[in-house]
Amino acid sequence: MKFFEAEARFPEAAKEVPAAAVEYVAQQVKVPAEAWANYDWQSKAIQRHRGEIRAATPSTARTATAPWPGAGDRTSRN
Repeated sequence: MKFFEAEARFPEAAKEVPAAAVEYVAQQVKVPAEAWANYDWQSKAIQRHRGEIRAATPSTARTATAPWPGAGDRTSRN
């Protein structure tokens, strides 16, 4: 969830999430950190999990770090 809030996107692979974060969450949910390596990134479960995270995250947090539309293509308008 924190990755989503900070990056305004979901990780594409397990290696994008720092090991310390995986270990911390694993302790919180009482699951071995090694289980992270077995997470199926193409499953229906991940789609459901992402939907739950979107629902639990305020829309302002989801867009706070996203660039403004067109921010990279500004041209002088003088």
